[in-house]
Amino acid sequence: MQPARIEKFYFDRLDLLLGKALPIIKRKEETIMANKPNIVFMLGDNVGWGDLSCYGGLVPTPRLDKLASEGIRFTNFNTEAQCTPTRGALLTGRMPIRT
Repeated sequence: MQPARIEKFYFDRLDLLLGKALPIIKRKEETIMANKPNIVFMLGDNVGWGDLSCYGGLVPTPRLDKLASEGIRFTNFNTEAQCTPTRGALLTGRMPIRT
């Protein structure tokens, strides 16, 4: 009977410890989630920077224009002639190298 009493004592202490620690952990996660930036990244095939109307293109793109007017527009970037290296770089985080 003695081992069961010891186990119950330890489990009661563990419950008490977790009961106090979990709300603190949850608050920390909420703080981290509140500080994350809101980023929308879109990759389009065969779309040049001059094709969108927010960059002076002739094709009307009202939804993209609204996103561009409410956020940040990047104008200094580099892309490859094909989308395969760009997609590979985005998925792996490494420079696209063809061999």
